[in-house]
Amino acid sequence: MVEKANFCSNVTGPRHNSTFVYGIKEGHMDYPWRALETASHPREISEVLAIFIPILMLPRLPRLLPHHHALRRSMSIMHPLASPVNLIHNQKPVHIPVKDRETGRETKKSLIEYVKETCPDLAGEHAQFVPTPWLFNGHLQTAYASAFNKSQTGSEVMYERKLIDTPDGGQIALDWTPILTQKPFDDTPTLVVLHGLTGGSHESYVRGLLEIVTRSPYNFRAVVVNFRGCAESKLVTPQLYSGAYTDDLRIALRYIRSEIPNAKLMAIGFSLGSNVLVKYLGEEGDRTPFIAGISVGNPFDFLWWVTQGDTDTSILYVLVHRGGSWYHWELDNLMVHYIQLNISSILLDRTWVGKNVYSHSMCNSLKASFARHADMLLSNPELDSTSIAAARTLREFDTAVTRVVFGYDTVNDYYRDASSSRFITRVRVPLLCLNAVDDPIAAGECIPYDECRFNPNVLLATTSQGGHLGWFEGLVDPKRWCIKPLSQFIAAMLESNLESPPVDGAANGATTDSSLKSQLRN
Repeated sequence: MVEKANFCSNVTGPRHNSTFVYGIKEGHMDYPWRALETASHPREISEVLAIFIPILMLPRLPRLLPHHHALRRSMSIMHPLASPVNLIHNQKPVHIPVKDRETGRETKKSLIEYVKETCPDLAGEHAQFVPTPWLFNGHLQTAYASAFNKSQTGSEVMYERKLIDTPDGGQIALDWTPILTQKPFDDTPTLVVLHGLTGGSHESYVRGLLEIVTRSPYNFRAVVVNFRGCAESKLVTPQLYSGAYTDDLRIALRYIRSEIPNAKLMAIGFSLGSNVLVKYLGEEGDRTPFIAGISVGNPFDFLWWVTQGDTDTSILYVLVHRGGSWYHWELDNLMVHYIQLNISSILLDRTWVGKNVYSHSMCNSLKASFARHADMLLSNPELDSTSIAAARTLREFDTAVTRVVFGYDTVNDYYRDASSSRFITRVRVPLLCLNAVDDPIAAGECIPYDECRFNPNVLLATTSQGGHLGWFEGLVDPKRWCIKPLSQFIAAMLESNLESPPVDGAANGATTDSSLKSQLRN
């Protein structure tokens, strides 16, 4: 079944009424100032001002700067410290077969050597991220990525949608670009994309990258594998998706290989999608049809927060006005597209503010997503509508929905199985993992440094700043810095002599993660 995904052609993401969000015309500006009333310590007062003043300026600063030269000059003085790219890899990294440009003969170079030659923004002397001065921490970078999810591409990305059936009667929506009338199926190297939680092919971080890699000088093909029920796709069975479920990716790959059997395939995942991708790569080992992969903003370890989560809530506490609706409304709109369901649920439930503000608001957003497919989902007799309606935190939602749908005994059993950090040592193709240490969603403490260093196929790249799927640079109209190193790495891998293995059952969906699950569950 084929349909044109016209809704994705020029989508700018969720719409936000800035006059309401920031309360100027709606009379809600008193909420930040009421937060000051709860601050009893000078440090708490300064924290409130340090957070709210930049946030309140965000929607106005890009418009002000072009017309106020004095302000622009003062901002240039505030140039932030650059965040160099920190590369972590095995001392004996895997070797990549490449064609010598002068002799035409095949030679082999170590992964790190090859990356240094081909990816200057990832491993060169100028490999650094310089954040937008007024987006100077992870929270602001993340908020900008979400609340200001305007078109970061500068032009349209057109998709053609194909719906494929799954063995359980479900459907997966695949969005191809360029559309097939412009570029029919052939052996063009192809990038397979997995999006984040509640996202899809319309997300700005997806379109921003695809605008680059599908056009000159790269001219690759791309296909976005939308999770079930996402990107305006219809849910036809009572199953959504989760951070642990990888079989839909196998099913999608079986179809993709049938359409373009001679094309090189590479994959990239963002946020929740990166966790699914890394888990899949670890499960499949050298049987995967992907020649390489990229993980961006991966939460890695969904259980880390159980014992290590930060319990300092003073900053969050002074931001909350009990009984008010402003902050809850803010969170629903600012964070829903960038919250990793599982890792956040553990962290948030450890604190009063996390549980009653962040987790409660995001749970409401997830329940709203559930409601869009409620008729189908509630056809599962094991789902209890009363428990779902009563859920007030992400953990409670997972307990009522995700655990039940995917057959886990406990929600911790699900979190444990979903953690891709347990599978990263089993990856057998070159894998780039890009994370920001100040990511408030996929926290830096969860990055599996030792596991990445152990595997010669893995290259871990971190920046001290960047937030969650942010990495915005530039003073006016910021753009995502990460698109540059990501596109360079994609080109380096797809233009190398790496080849996809022959099509077989294992690589095309015949296997599941049940055997590994039994080995690793405990």
